[in-house]
Amino acid sequence: MTATEHELEIAQAHNRGHELWLEHRDQINRQTDRIFAGLLLVQWLAGIGIALWISPRTWIGATREVHFHVWLAIFFGGAIAIPPAILVLWQPGRALTRHIIAIAQMLASALLIHLTGGRIETHFHVFGSLAFLAFYRDWRVLITASVVVALDHFVRGVWWPQSVFGVASAWSWRWLEHAGWVIFEDVFLVYACRRSQQEMREIAERRALLEITNDRIEGAVQQRTAELAAANCDLQAQIVKRERIERELVSAKEAAEAASRAKSAFLANMSHEIRTPMNGVMGMTSLLLDTELNSQQRGFADTIRTSSDSLLTLINDILDFSKIESGHMELEEQPFELRACIEETLDLFSHVCAEKGIELAYLADEVPAFVIGDMTRLRQVLVNLVGNAVKFTAHGEVFVTVQSRRIVRPDRARESETTSAAPSSWHELEFKIKDTGIGIPPDRMDRLFKIFSQVDVSVLHRRA
Repeated sequence: MTATEHELEIAQAHNRGHELWLEHRDQINRQTDRIFAGLLLVQWLAGIGIALWISPRTWIGATREVHFHVWLAIFFGGAIAIPPAILVLWQPGRALTRHIIAIAQMLASALLIHLTGGRIETHFHVFGSLAFLAFYRDWRVLITASVVVALDHFVRGVWWPQSVFGVASAWSWRWLEHAGWVIFEDVFLVYACRRSQQEMREIAERRALLEITNDRIEGAVQQRTAELAAANCDLQAQIVKRERIERELVSAKEAAEAASRAKSAFLANMSHEIRTPMNGVMGMTSLLLDTELNSQQRGFADTIRTSSDSLLTLINDILDFSKIESGHMELEEQPFELRACIEETLDLFSHVCAEKGIELAYLADEVPAFVIGDMTRLRQVLVNLVGNAVKFTAHGEVFVTVQSRRIVRPDRARESETTSAAPSSWHELEFKIKDTGIGIPPDRMDRLFKIFSQVDVSVLHRRA
């Protein structure tokens, strides 16, 4: 919150506090008006009762009649009590109503003092009335009431001292003594009223500041709630969008899987269908080579057989690829001679190496003579690797190294402990093909082991 906003909030709190103070003051004035309206009526009835009890009748010669005090209590008491009660009903909470009630209350005290013959005990009704008028928390009402008391004591003290002091004659300044005691009480009551008004203002301002703070907090909560609702709507929209995308991805995945299965089935069927006539071509070519042919015819037949072998290898690779994609590729576990497998693979490239003038050799020391595995797949891998090395080697050598490390598989070790049999001997074979060819440029290394990617063949041939 900036300084300007803080000052504006303080000003709003002050204005709102003033409104609340006025409302509270008006509420107190109305309640006190009703209290005094009832009190004046009760005092009227009490004055009648006192007048009837003290001097109900008197004798004047041979005549017996109601004492003047009774009529005074009835008519003067009613004149005092009824107009303020009507004013309370007509204009409650008004300043005029408060001052009229203060005047009436002091006159009711004067009537009570008169009815009791000016006894000092009834003078305390004045002090009690002043204390009651302090309920208004308006010191001006106390001033009005005090003026009425002083005037009443002055007038009656001069012309009718027995009515107010209970004696036939009194000192002419005695009314000042009573006025002094009233002023003495007024000092404390006025201070209490002003102090009460100040507390009312402070409470009203704190309440106003609390209302403004609550309004600001409620506004912030509503704003945050709206933001959260908007964020929730956005989140719901994102969830719906994501669910739709997921459904689309699932549909696309299912479609891709279906297409892949169809492709794999097509490749498998085509491979089988193509391999059948290809075997016939290769068989007929072999038979043809067994007949008497001139050199040109034999060269044509050799080309047919070589091309047929290459095509059959390609068909087998396609079939293997379709098996891998469909998850039907299974590796065989048959015993075979490792060195024989390597030598037979290298023999396939002996005539090519001889024509290019490169040396083809291998080293397989300290390897098992026989192993259990898939000899066909191993030979296929070696053919691809060695064939690639021979293809891009123009001179020098292609050297194959085979190393063996004995390992113990944890699952087989636990099996041996359970059966108390001798643990099986497991070997990890590592094949390395090293050649003196052109190699692979460093900026093309990222293409290794990526499907459908290879180094530009034209570049390799130019470098060769």
